[in-house]
Amino acid sequence: MLEFNNLEYKTQNIIILYNFTLIVNRSIITGIIGPSGSGKTTLLRNIAGIVTPTNGNIKFDKKKINPVPVAKRPISYLQQSFPLYERLTVMENILVSYKKVQKKDIEKTKNLLNEFFIKEEQWNRVPLNLSGGERQRIALIKAMMKPADILLLDEPFSNLDKNLKNKASAILINHIRENNKICLYVTHDESEVILNSDKLVVLEDGKLIQEGTPEELVNQPYNSNIASLGNPLGLQSIEVSMLPDNTNLHYPNSVKKLAWHPHKSKLVDYSHKETVTSDIMLPMQIEQIKKSANRVLYALKPLNGKADHLLLWHEFYGMNYNYTKNQKVTLRVAKEDIIKLDENNKVVN
Repeated sequence: MLEFNNLEYKTQNIIILYNFTLIVNRSIITGIIGPSGSGKTTLLRNIAGIVTPTNGNIKFDKKKINPVPVAKRPISYLQQSFPLYERLTVMENILVSYKKVQKKDIEKTKNLLNEFFIKEEQWNRVPLNLSGGERQRIALIKAMMKPADILLLDEPFSNLDKNLKNKASAILINHIRENNKICLYVTHDESEVILNSDKLVVLEDGKLIQEGTPEELVNQPYNSNIASLGNPLGLQSIEVSMLPDNTNLHYPNSVKKLAWHPHKSKLVDYSHKETVTSDIMLPMQIEQIKKSANRVLYALKPLNGKADHLLLWHEFYGMNYNYTKNQKVTLRVAKEDIIKLDENNKVVN
C-alpha cells in the first residue's frame, strides 16, 4: 500500500499541500479531484520525487520513499504533456524502461496497441509523425507497461473523444486489477473520475476535505462542491431569507442556504394551487430557453423581489414541456431533495 503521513509541501512560503494523510491500497483506482490550484498535480509530483515534501513522509509497503532517487522509485508517471522520446519509435518508447525485453513484453505491447486503435503501420514511426490523440494513447500504454507498482496519471484521457475515452478507461481498469497496481488518477472531468474510480479523494486549498467511494461522497457530501460532483449544471441554491413568505419549511439558524440538483427539480404551471407543505414552491419567469436533441434548459429568474439577482437553470429531458420565454412558472423542489448549507457552503446534516 501507499501511505501519506502529514505530508506538507510549500514553495515561496505558499502552502500547496497541508497535513495530507491517506492510505491507498492496491488493485483500486483512487481519483484525486478538486478545483485548479488545490494541489492535485503537486501531490503526484511529490510521490514521483520531482519535488521534495517540506514535512511529513510517503511510505510504500511501510518503507519511506522520500529519500529514494527518482529513477529508483517503483513509479510510472504519466504527466499532462504525455512526453515521448522523439528519436525512438512507438515500440521503443513503450519498452524503453525494460533492461531486457522478452517476447511476452512485445506481445503484450502489441495487444495494447491494437486495443487502443494504433495501427501496425505506425508502430515503427517516431512520435513526430503522430497526432496528439495517438501520442496520448501511446504515452498511456508506455505508463501502463512500465514495470512499476505505482501508476500516477495526470489527465490521461484529455485529448480523447468520448468513444476512445470509454474504451481506454475499460482497458486501464482491467490493467490495474490484473496487475495488482496502486493507481492515483487526477482529472478535472468529474463525470469521468466518478465512473472510473473506486475511491475519491477531494482536495481544496491543499487540504484533504473528504474521501470515500463515489456513492459515499454523493450521498453524504461535505460541502456544496462535493454535492454537485458529476452534475454539469452544479447545484442550484437560494438563501433561506429569500424563500417565499408562504413556505412552510423551518430550519435552524445554522442553515443559510437551500440547494438541490437541477434535474431533481420540477416545473409546474404558475397557476398551480396545490398546497404542498413538504416542498419548496418558487415562482419564476423563464428568461432563456436552450434546446438540444431531447435536452431542454430553462434559465429561470425568481419573481420574488428579494431574489431578483438569482438566475437558475432547470434541465429537462424530453419534449413534453412547452413553456415559452417570459412565461411565469413555478419551480418545485421536494423536501427530500433539498441540501442544507451553512454560511461556508458546508452541508448541515
